[in-house]
Amino acid sequence: MEIGFVGSGEILQRVLSRLQEGYTARVAVAFLRLSALKPLLPALAEITGQFVVGASRFYITDSLALRKLATLSRKNGNLGVRMNSNTGFHPKVFYFEKGEEAEVILGSSNLTGGGFGTNTEANIVVQGTTTDDFFIAIKRFLQAIYEQAEPLEGAFIEDYAKRSAQFRKTVLGGSRLSGSTPTPLPKFSQSSVEHESLKLSANVEFWKVAPGRRAEDWPRWENAIDSNRRGLIAIGWSKVGDLQSHFRQGANSITLSNI
Repeated sequence: MEIGFVGSGEILQRVLSRLQEGYTARVAVAFLRLSALKPLLPALAEITGQFVVGASRFYITDSLALRKLATLSRKNGNLGVRMNSNTGFHPKVFYFEKGEEAEVILGSSNLTGGGFGTNTEANIVVQGTTTDDFFIAIKRFLQAIYEQAEPLEGAFIEDYAKRSAQFRKTVLGGSRLSGSTPTPLPKFSQSSVEHESLKLSANVEFWKVAPGRRAEDWPRWENAIDSNRRGLIAIGWSKVGDLQSHFRQGANSITLSNI
């Protein structure tokens, strides 16, 4: 096997070349945006392959790109397209084979304008034969997630588009979540924090809280919390007590190591 490196500025041409050369393609990406998909559409119309795309409640995937991919799949019966709505779905895998030749690109690049161009990304490309254990394992992995994924249907795309627009309007303040533009962090108002200032230093630790294993219970939270309280999350640790009392007492941090 041969191993090389592919940065974000090279990956688009690499993927496009393999599609144009008639390789069978299997792709699994967490995020998809039209800016990266558009240059690939003519080649995808002619190939045999499978796509699994993430379409979670983070709404980073572009609904326009989902429509294009679904339409393309209907026209090209050899191209299977499915989606995974789990927020823990994060692969970035581009696998190609033709005859006995096999190639896979693995790394940090999603199928987005940032992942294929403007971001700083790191990917490895491995070339070998379809009989290598490495490629057999990759292909088995991709087939498994394809079988576990759901069909990318029009009804889902329309619902996703509506939810995505609402999410950008109410949560992100209208941000389009372009591949190269970071989403602004929320600002703390004086009324929400009873301190003169709230400053972040280099050694600040952040906690990620997700409901259920692999964040699988997000739908339950969304349905259980009424619209006036949406965006909140609770920790059911009885020993924590009232977190607001810590701030009223003048503390600027909470230590949970003994809880």
